[in-house]
Amino acid sequence: MSFEQAPDQKQPQRSNPTIDPDQSVQDDLMDLDPSSTPAAQKQPQQEDDPIAKIAEIELLPELYSLLFDITNGNKQAKDFDKYVGALRLKLAKLKSSIQEIEGLDESPETTKAKIHRLRENNLQKRLLLDSFRRRVDESL
Repeated sequence: MSFEQAPDQKQPQRSNPTIDPDQSVQDDLMDLDPSSTPAAQKQPQQEDDPIAKIAEIELLPELYSLLFDITNGNKQAKDFDKYVGALRLKLAKLKSSIQEIEGLDESPETTKAKIHRLRENNLQKRLLLDSFRRRVDESL
């Protein structure tokens, strides 16, 4: 029994199913594990970073929108206190995020002293490693 066809026999034609590009994209997305995507892996780090939190908080667009509505008469100035609640919440989040940043409560002199001490420590370590390297080279 041979699997090859004789040259004079025609192969049956296969119909090409139409592929919906949107459906194939959906299928691909459903196959992905959300925790395996690069964005999902970076997200926990970004949530812990207070500077990233501060960058995400947008106060000015909301404030400008509120002031614009009051100026145009869509909202009354006496109700400003009622509409500013969301802004107060964002300001509270902003303050707490700022307090999470390390080193903001230190004076510049203290920071400079730390930097100087770290440079000295690095220099001492580098000298120690160089002397160790020389001893190893000499012994070999």
